[in-house]
Parts: sequence; structure tokens; C-alpha cells
Amino acid sequence: MKKLEKNWITAPIIDTEYKQYLLLAYLQHIRSSYNELKIYPHLTELIDQYCELIQLKENKLSLVDRFPKALNGVDLKEMKMVFKREINEENWVEEVSNIIEMAIPFLKETIQQGKDIYEELEKNIHVESVGVAPLKNDEGYFILNASGFNETLVYGYKVSLFEAPNDRFRAIHTRYVAAFVRNLSVTNHYIKLEMIKQYPQMPNPSVYAFDSNYAIPVDATFLPIAKRMITQIANI
Repeated sequence: MKKLEKNWITAPIIDTEYKQYLLLAYLQHIRSSYNELKIYPHLTELIDQYCELIQLKENKLSLVDRFPKALNGVDLKEMKMVFKREINEENWVEEVSNIIEMAIPFLKETIQQGKDIYEELEKNIHVESVGVAPLKNDEGYFILNASGFNETLVYGYKVSLFEAPNDRFRAIHTRYVAAFVRNLSVTNHYIKLEMIKQYPQMPNPSVYAFDSNYAIPVDATFLPIAKRMITQIANI
């Protein structure tokens, strides 16, 4: 199983053994991806599922609202449709609660495995500024050099700052720009000069080079890690 549906907990069949089978099949798929050093989008999905279950565990009224309903009629006076629950909630709340209690430790363990792999890979990624870095580094390019790959990939980036009533957070937008066959003449400085030639509207771009000691998948691992590191570097 490649993905759990968002409402897998309350979707038929409500049976702890069956739900455990679904969950373990899903987690087995994720662990196979971990073995290939593919972290995303699996880790994000796991965290979303885990947070969802914690919320349901703490709020049983929210859990009851997830149970399927069938149309029972139309209230003409109130001009609205009337639904009835297809299950006896008293019988099923306890069963679903048991499923949640079963699932949370499995999800938590697999999330931690993903985080451990992420942290190990991040420690083995070296990042450096290419050339003289401009004072404003919220926009520019970054270069990905992974061990075992014969191409160097270049992405454009722009980091933005968003403010909420009680918090501030950064978001990054990236775009694929170019690929260079790796050889002795294609250095990071050469790539920076090529970017300036091709995109003169940015005459002194901020450029960062990321070098990984691991042959890690780009889309599933290297790119997400680099994006997170860029948001931490950007001084906005």
C-alpha cells in the first residue's frame, strides 16, 4: 500500500486487526523507501497522520463527526438535508479509540526513523557560498552535487517571510534552471558565471553549493533538505 487515505481510521471496515494490517502494509512501503534514502513525501504524510490521530484521541466529538452518514430526508422548514449515522456510535467509538491507540506508536516509530535518516544525511551535506555573497541573500541559485551522479543540478530560489498574528515563518519557492555534466572544468564558480550570463537581470546572485557524501535521490531527499537549509541561511 503506497498511501493511507485521510479517513482510513473511520472508513469501513471498523476492525482493529484489519486496520493494523492496512497500517503495517503502508509502513512497510515507507520503510522500503527509507532503505533507498527516499524521505519525502513520506515523512510529511506520516506526521500529518500522526497529528490527526492525536487530535482525534483528544477530541472524541471530532471522532464521532468522522463516522459515515446517510441521507435521511429533507427538512423543508429549515431548508436543509437531514442525515443519520450509519453506525451505532456507542459501539464504534471504543473500537476506533482502540485502533487509534494501536496506530500511534507505529506511526511515531516510523516518523523517528525518517528523522534519523534525515539528520544523518543532513550532517553529510556540505554547503558553501560560491564567490562573494551579496548582503541580500533571499533570492538566487543553489547547486546540488550528489556523490555517484554525473550531473550537477541548478535551481533558482526565492525565500519569503510571512507574518501571522502570533508567529512568523519562511516559505521558499524553487524552480529547476539547468543541469551540467560534471567534469574538472565545470566548477561551482563556472556555473555561477553561466547563470549571470544567461540571467543578466541578476548580476550578482547569491549562489550556494550543496555537496552530499551520499548518492541520495534528488526529488525525494536532496532537494527538500537543501530547501530547508536555504530557508535557514536566508537573512530576512
